[in-house]
Amino acid sequence: GSPDPNALRRLFASFCRYAVSRYRGEAPVEETAIAPQDHDGTEPEWAADERMLAELEAMSLSETEKHALVRTRINQSGFRQKLLERWDGRCSVTGLAHADILIASHIVPWSKCTTPKDRWSPDNGLMLPPGLDKAVELGLVGFDAKGKIILSNRAERLDVQGGLGISRTHAIRNFHLYPGLIPYLEQHRRLHERTLAR
Repeated sequence: GSPDPNALRRLFASFCRYAVSRYRGEAPVEETAIAPQDHDGTEPEWAADERMLAELEAMSLSETEKHALVRTRINQSGFRQKLLERWDGRCSVTGLAHADILIASHIVPWSKCTTPKDRWSPDNGLMLPPGLDKAVELGLVGFDAKGKIILSNRAERLDVQGGLGISRTHAIRNFHLYPGLIPYLEQHRRLHERTLAR
C-alpha cells in the first residue's frame, strides 16, 4: 500500500532533529531504546542511526523510497564525517575537491551488510561524486586488490569514462594506508562478477 504520510513526516522531522543535533555537537535527541554498547560500556556512535534505519525498514515504503531515505540518513551520519576526514574532503579516486557534491558511498551495499560494523565502518566506504557512486553501486566500476580501477565493458567506452571523470589509469588514492578496504572491495567484485569479469 501507499506509505503513511504522517509516518513519513515524523521520519523527516526526526532526520532534521538529528542533523541539527550533530551540527551543534549535541547528543542525538529522543534516543530512548536499549542500545548496544562498545567494550568500554558506551554506546557506539552508529547506534542511533541503526535504530532510525530499523524504524525505516518497518515502514510500508517502496524499495525506492526506502533507498532514498537510507541514503539521506547515511549522508547525515558520522559515517560521512569519517569518510570526509579520511579522504581530506576529496573524491577517494579522482581527488575532486568539492565535498558538498560528494556522496558517502558504501562499497558493499547497505542491504548486503550483515553486521552494524560493516554498515558503518569507514573501510566499507568511499567518497565519490554522484555518477561514479552510481557506477560503483551498479557494478560498472570496481577496484582490484591493489585499489586499481576495474572498468566493466560498458564503462570502457570513452564517453562513459569522460562522463564519470575517470580512466583506466585511476586507482583509490593512498590505498596503501587503508588495508581494511581490501575485503570490502573483494566482496564488491564477487557481487558484480558478471559485469566486472574481464
